Amino acid sequence: MTTTRLFVAVYPPEGAVADLGPVAEALHTSRARPMPRRQWHFTLAFIGHVESSRVDDVHRALAGAAGEARHAPPVRLTVAGGGVFEREGRAHVLWAAVDGDTGPLTALAETVRAHLAAQGIGFDARPLKAHLTLARPGAATTGADIAADLETLAAYRGPAWEVGEITLVESRGGNGAVHYDVLGRWPVSALPAQ
Repeated sequence: MTTTRLFVAVYPPEGAVADLGPVAEALHTSRARPMPRRQWHFTLAFIGHVESSRVDDVHRALAGAAGEARHAPPVRLTVAGGGVFEREGRAHVLWAAVDGDTGPLTALAETVRAHLAAQGIGFDARPLKAHLTLARPGAATTGADIAADLETLAAYRGPAWEVGEITLVESRGGNGAVHYDVLGRWPVSALPAQ
């Protein structure tokens, strides 16, 4: 039995990525592993390992979710602020936050998850904590590094953009060598993806 590791995401458009890029590059966590810009995303549903034979069911679920989402109001977002996730008292993930239509973003995630469940596809059911991973700080990263980074992120507010599509992504590898492959995109707005 072969499996694949999947998640459903919203990717910010190139303009938002280009605006955030210099801010991310200026962060003090020089000992951190930065996430490549092409991998910056907001996860709507983490599916995890799925039998390869079930990927078509995931596609059907996302097509249904996108069709339903196209009847909802547009979701306008801004990358703004940030934070850090800790593991065992150490900074584990440095992230940028999202502002704007966060309620409709949560509703979009719930729609995606409901359609996955209807197809019998399991997923991480924890509530949505929309964030964009910027870096994974190393063990040598200091509290002062993180404090300065959080101050920088707190002052950041990027351009507004509208969610145009949801994306199914396969994640391969681990420990700093993660690769993402897009397996499908579904429009969720009447407007073309930006």
